[in-house]
Order: sequence, then C-alpha cells, then structure tokens
Amino acid sequence: MPPPESVAAPSPLLSPPPATSNQLAAARAIPIRAMLVIGLGLLPRPQGSWGEDLVVACLNGLGLMARSWGTPVQNRYRQSLSRREKMVAVLEYRVLGPLEVRRDDSEVQITAPKLKTLLLMLLVHANKAVPVDHLIDAIWGVHPPDSARKLVQVYISQLRRVLGLDAIETVGRGYRAHVASTGLDAQRFDRMRADGRRALTAGDNPELALALARRALALWRGPALFEVAYEQFAAAEAMRLEELRLECAGDALDAELALGRHAEMVPELRRRCADDSYDERSWGRLALALYRCDRQSDALEVVADGRRALLEGLGLAPGEGLRALELAILNQDPSLRGTRPDTGGIARLPAPSSTLIGRREELAQLRALILRDDVRLVTISGAGGSGKTRVALELARSVGSAFANGAAFVELASVHDPALVVAVIAQALGVTETPAETVASALERWLENRDLLLVVDNLEHVIDAAAELVHLVRMAPRLTILTTSRRVLHVSGEHVYPLSPLTIDDAVKLFTVRAAAQHGSVASDLDITCSDGADLVAAICRRLDCLPLAVELAAARTTTLSPELLLDRLAGRVAALGVGPRDAPARQQTLADTLRWSTDLLNAAERRTLARLSVFVSGSSIEAAEVVCETDIERLASLIDSSLLQRAASGGDVRLSMLETIREHAMTLLDADGDRSTIEARHTSYYVELVEAAARRGPAHQSETFLMVDAELGNLRAAMNRSERAGEDDTALRVATAMYRYFYLKGRFREGRDRISGPLDRGAGDAMLRAFSLRAISGLHYMLGDLDAADATAREGIDVGDAAGAGQAVLACHTVVSHIARERGLFLEAKVQLERSEAMARQLGLDEDVTVANTNLGELALAVGDLDEARSRWEYSISRYDDDDENSTFALLGLASVAYRQGLLDEAGRYYEKARALSERAGWLHNTTMALVGLAGIAAAREAHTEAAVLLGRATGLLEATGGELVLADEEIYQRVWSAALAELGEARLTELLASGARGDR
Repeated sequence: MPPPESVAAPSPLLSPPPATSNQLAAARAIPIRAMLVIGLGLLPRPQGSWGEDLVVACLNGLGLMARSWGTPVQNRYRQSLSRREKMVAVLEYRVLGPLEVRRDDSEVQITAPKLKTLLLMLLVHANKAVPVDHLIDAIWGVHPPDSARKLVQVYISQLRRVLGLDAIETVGRGYRAHVASTGLDAQRFDRMRADGRRALTAGDNPELALALARRALALWRGPALFEVAYEQFAAAEAMRLEELRLECAGDALDAELALGRHAEMVPELRRRCADDSYDERSWGRLALALYRCDRQSDALEVVADGRRALLEGLGLAPGEGLRALELAILNQDPSLRGTRPDTGGIARLPAPSSTLIGRREELAQLRALILRDDVRLVTISGAGGSGKTRVALELARSVGSAFANGAAFVELASVHDPALVVAVIAQALGVTETPAETVASALERWLENRDLLLVVDNLEHVIDAAAELVHLVRMAPRLTILTTSRRVLHVSGEHVYPLSPLTIDDAVKLFTVRAAAQHGSVASDLDITCSDGADLVAAICRRLDCLPLAVELAAARTTTLSPELLLDRLAGRVAALGVGPRDAPARQQTLADTLRWSTDLLNAAERRTLARLSVFVSGSSIEAAEVVCETDIERLASLIDSSLLQRAASGGDVRLSMLETIREHAMTLLDADGDRSTIEARHTSYYVELVEAAARRGPAHQSETFLMVDAELGNLRAAMNRSERAGEDDTALRVATAMYRYFYLKGRFREGRDRISGPLDRGAGDAMLRAFSLRAISGLHYMLGDLDAADATAREGIDVGDAAGAGQAVLACHTVVSHIARERGLFLEAKVQLERSEAMARQLGLDEDVTVANTNLGELALAVGDLDEARSRWEYSISRYDDDDENSTFALLGLASVAYRQGLLDEAGRYYEKARALSERAGWLHNTTMALVGLAGIAAAREAHTEAAVLLGRATGLLEATGGELVLADEEIYQRVWSAALAELGEARLTELLASGARGDR
C-alpha cells in the first residue's frame, strides 16, 4: 500500500514577517543589543515609516537568531510579534453597511460626516498611502476651501485621538490607514468568499463551501460603503463588493444543491427568479432543482420562462449555460443528478431539558464573536451556577449550521487529570489512537481538514490542559473552540466573554416558570401580574443575585414554602453580594450560601445521602447510589425534586448526577460528617466488583459491558487513582486488568498499558492476577507495535500462569506469541504456539477459545499457502456460530479468501458480503475493511477496475480511521488490485477514485 503523503505547513509564528528592501538595509546596521531592545519591545516603537522598517528589521534579525539561540529567544520573539500585531489589530473596521469602528468589542464613535468620509477613503485604500490631494477631492469635490490641507491635518488628528496614534500613519505627502489582516470586514468577506468558491469548484467539499459562504454573507449589515457608495472615489469598490455579494449568495445556493437539498430550495429559487427575472443563473438553478426532484417537464418549462423573460425584457437570447442545461435535461444527462447526501450539521449536542430563559443579548454578542474568522478560541467565564453550559449549548445550536461539520460537545466535569483532556475530546469525536500515533496525533489529523465548532465544558478544574487546546487550534486551521470555565485560561488567542447574572426581569421569569413546573398549584401564590406578587418574586431573585442556578434551587422549594416564607428564610441564610471576601470566588460569596441554605432544608437522612453522592465522579446508577450511600429510592427522589440531583434516562437505564458546583458543596458536607474514607472505600469496592463481574461474563456480553464501562469510566478511573494514591496497587491492578478488553477494543492501548504496568511493575497482585495482567499488557504492547515488549511479557505470563494454574491467561499468552512469530515470518513457531493454545482451551472446556484458536490456525494456514487446511479450519469455526453471529465474520473472511484464491468468485463474493454486513452491524470497522478489500479483489478479477478502486479507497479510509493493519493475505489482494487499477486507469484517475471512496461519495 503506497504510504500517504503529508506536508506540514510552516507555522506563521516561527517565521519572521516579510522584510522590504528598506527593512533589510536597516537591519545590516543594527547591533544585536539594539535588536533586542527595539525588536522585543523594551523601548517604544519609533514613529514614522522608518520606524516601522526598523522594527520589522529587528524582528527579522531576532527570528534568524532564534534558530541558533533556541527556545527562549524564539518564545520572546513570538511574544513580540503578538504584541506588535495586537497594536494594530485591536481596531475592527466594518464597511459592509453603515460605517462602524470597534475596539475590543466596544464601538468607537465617529459621527462627523467629513471624518467618516476621510476614514472611508483611507479604508478603500487600506494599508496604502493616499495623497492629501486625493483626500481633499473625496471630502470636498471640485470646490475645496482654501484651508483644505490644514483641515485634513485637523481631521487626521481627530481620528487619531479616537482610533489611536498608530491607526493612521503619515507617509510623505499623504496618509496610510494601518489595518490588520482581520481588521476590515470587506477583506474578511473577500477571503472567506474566495475560500468557499475554491471548496465549491473543487467539487469535494460543498459543506465547507456553504459554511464559508454563510459566514461571509453574515458580515453584511447593509449596502457596502453605505455613506459614500455613490461618491466617485468609492463607487467602483462598492459595486465590486456588491457583485461579489451576489456571487457569494449564488455559491451558497450551488452548495445547497450540491448537498442534495434541491427539494427544500425550490421555493427560494422561485422567489429569486421572480425578484430578478433577468438573472440566468437563478433560472438555471431552479430548473436543475426541479429536475433533481424528478420534475423534468417543470424544469423545461422554467428554462422556457427564463428564455421568454430575457427576450421580452432585454431582447437577448439565453447564454450558453442555460442552453446547455436545457439540452442536458432533454438528454437526461446523468451528470445532472446530485450524488452527495445532505450530511446535516449538528448531531452531537445534548438536547436541552428546558427552555432557555433570557440571555438574548448575550447570545447575539457571542454569535457575532464566534463567527468572526479571526476568533478561534472563546471562553465563557463566570461564577458557578451562572448558566455558562446552558448558554454555550444554545449558542452551538444556533451557529452550528455555519460550520461545515457542525458542532460537537465535550463534558469535562468528571475528568480531573489534565493529561486525559485530549483523550476525552478524541473519544467524544470518535477518534481513537493507533499503534503508529498517539491519541493527540490522531486527533490533530482528524481535525486538520474539518470545519468544526467544539464546545469544551467545565475546563476550570483541568485548566493546565488549556495549552493543549491552543495547540489544537494552531494545528487545525478551521477549528473553533468554545470553552466554559470559572477561570480565565490566560492563553494566547483567547477571547473571554464574562457571563453576568440574569437581568431582574429574566430572573423573575425563570423563577416563575420553574416554580410552576414544580407544582401546578403554585401559580396562585406567584401571581406576578399584581404589583405585590411581582415585587415579592423580584426580592427573592435579588437576594440570590439573579444567578440562574440559585434561582432554580429556590424555585424548587416553593413546593413546600410559600414565597413569603421563602423570602424570610433567604433573608437569614443567604448573604448579599459582596459580603463575603472580595478575593473569594463568586460562588463562595453567593451560591455557596444558597446551596447551604438549600441543603439545610433537607432532613438529616437526605443531607447525608447528598453528601455521600459526592463521591461519584461521573454520576451513578440508582443501584450504585443505593449501595454506596446506603440510601433508598425515596431519598433519591426527594433530592431530584429539590433540584440537587439530576436524573437522565438513556436506553432504558437511569443515571443520577449532580451539577459540579452542587457536588463541591456536597463534598464539604461529607468532610463535615467525617466518613469520607468509609464512603470512598465502599465506592472503590463497588466498582471493583462491578467491573470484575462484567469481565467474567466474557465476550458474549461484550456490548452491554462496554456501555456500562463508558458510563462509569470516571468512577473506575477514580477508583484506580484513589487505590494507587493509598498504596493499594492490588486493587488498582484488579480494576485495570478487568478493563482489558475495553482498553483493547476501544483503541485505548496506551492508557490500558499504563494503568496495568504501573501496579504490575511495583509487584502488585498474586500470581493469578499477575498472569492475567501479563496476558492483557502483552496484547496491548502488540497492538502498539512493540513486538519485543509484547513477546517478553507474553512469555513471562506463560511462566507465571503455569505456576498459578491460570490456564486461560496462559493460552491467551501463547496466542500473542504466535502472532508475534507470524509477524516475524516464523510460521512453524506460530503454529506450535497456536496448537498449544487450542489444546489448552479444549482441556479447560473453553469452547469459545477453541473456536478462536481454530480460526487463528486457519489464518496461519492461508499465510503459508495451505488452502485446504485453511478451508477446513474455517468451516469448522463457522459451524460453531449461529447464522447471524458477528463473531463468525473472522471465519467468513477466511473462507472468502480461500474461495477467491481458488477462483470461485461467486462464492467468495457471498462470504465477503455477509462478513461485511455483519461487521458493519456490529461496528467492527477492521473486519469491514477486510471485506471491502476482498470485494475489491473480486471486482478487479472481473475487470471492473473503477469499482475496485472505489472499494479500495473506502477500505483505506477505514484503515486510517482505526489505525489497524491488514493481515498478510489481504495485503496481497490489496497490492494486486492497486497495481491492476494503476495500469488500467492511470495514476490521476486512480488517485481520484481512491479519494472518492475514502470520502464515501460512491
């Protein structure tokens, strides 16, 4: 298989800015000390064009020195560049509509008409020198006053006062407006429009084309250069931008059609034809959409209508494009049919459990921020309970369609190790590590060409991972990350949006709605239509500082307390804002008191249960809560009713969880009770027994086991971490070993290896446990490609297992040794090891392992060319499975390989198709890959090389996704198909078909 090629683009942060000849000349006379002083910003930047040349020259010189001086200078150089860019990038000019100037998201007021005209003239020629005479013509036309030159100087001075001294530079007898690369909306629009057009014309990414077109069009607030659109100096540019706006809107329509949305587009396209009956492109798009809706006669009628409109209105015949489309429709040209499905956008966001109340202004501001092409990392900060997560999800739902690959959500509340954040993000996105790369590398590769909004929730307690998010943003040019955190991340490129409490009106509405939802009869007590009722609820909300979580908790108590009693209790139990220490977090000044008041209203048994529930890291099942906390369903229901505990149902299972802020408060209650160690020990014991019982059920119950482990992963990790910290390595090793199949089949090879190897290396476990641990870690070493370590641990596992009587572990270690021998071409040794494994399985009565060993022996027989032996082995394996058992796919693939090599193509095809269907149903991507390779081999044997190449491309895409490798037999088929397709189709066509198959286009 030819290796894929990848070329890493150089990072702009590692390259000095391009130098002009003046700048290079200036650099030759600059001492190194001066370079450091000026270039690193230790002195103010010299003014004027020569000063700009000097600074850039210093930065270029420092950039060159950084190559030999190393990281410290390089980092300082990066910081200097960042400061210099920020000096001109804080200003944002908006000319796609009425003129707006913003600095750090605050509007800069420029109201005088002549100042606006002057600034717009400079912006039309952004970063270029404009002579004073041209400025005079733009402001006064052909009859300027005698004092025009002096007035221009005054106007420039006034602009500098509001924009900053660096905003406008004097250049000879003129002026130049400094505009950052992302500082002018017209330039940003042009770049996004051009990028979208390239994605559309390339034909392989209409999702990205549509997303970019939508974002580009969202920049428009009215006619371009609104105040001066008809002035001579701006008319051509205004017309150019308006033409590009029409083109961009057309590109968006073409992208929609390319995505197969023709039926939905028909009404909009009819409206466009009615609005502009002379636009041939609109007639053509409407005709194409109707044709794709199987309305050929209607499509031809639309073409005729367009022809008639052009002839009667303009006296012109239709252009070549419309005529060619008509002919193609008449001929039913296959190229007119759209082949790309509508992939949709947002499929990975949790559904809201209730309507968001308020936050309209905040969401509007956040939408504008997140859709800016120069904003890649946004943090919604605020106190615990201020509604950061809810706002982030609502924002993602509203803007997700503007991203080609939609929006995804990652929850970090149950993750407490910053080193695991990248792995958790990868898991949420369905990205797994491979033997050839770390999970971080796999994630970077997966994100590289995706246009995605990634919401990362609750980052404050793993804030050390913020640098990893910055790295992802740098590596993935179209990734935008939205985080929620109680603390600002303080990383480069971060845009912070502080989330304030609700307005009093929204807080009152939230309280009323949530209270009414708790108990219908409460409406009579909360009649806010009268002044007394409204004032009463407003007083409650003000006492809670209008924090959403605090308001909801208080509303939940209206089932037992009237609003008057509620306000009385709040007056005595909740401190007003600012009473607490000024340097304490906001949640400790207000929300902690609210939570304390809420838990004080519980009875002793309910409060004890809440405290004990804090030991769960990622929520719990009802059974786990009852066992670990020694509680009952009534107490749990009471906590749910009090909004202190959340209930979620998924697939028939119910899970309980707490907001992290509430959990933190509950942990203080647990400490106060003095039984933390007892509850933690009970928690660990419960999860040890749970995961070991699941492991004993074996592969037959693998699906439900994996669902359980996915749900309880945070608790299982907490149990292992707690045990290791306490020096209880035996317990940690028991949990990690019981999770072996999860680590193995979920692609978490490195975490599994590290979880097992730590306690194992420290001598944990009796002989029996060590044998199974060695079996597990040898398999993980093998999947990571470390054959020497895999061989050593497998052979140690055989020795330890023999002494301990751990037969099942021993036979599995023999299988690993066999695989390693086969990898090294030692087929006789491989057969001896597999036969030992099979004999031990028979002796121990492990029928499932007998079948697995038999299947592996068939694969070995095929590798040495003994087709009869291979067929016999696999036919026996097939007989051991039910007809629809996914485990039979290994034997089905083997029988297909034998039939293929014997020229029995029909038989081989039946086996491959069945293996493919079963593997896809089970989600076994690697077996699906091998079935696709086999089907490609059959297609090539029948000289259907185009079909073979597409199948091969699809198989290659799956291989890259899983990080797996083909077995020797399938590798042979792959090479044969690839070589035949190359000879028959040529390199360019083969490359195109492979890419098409990998994308799943065909």
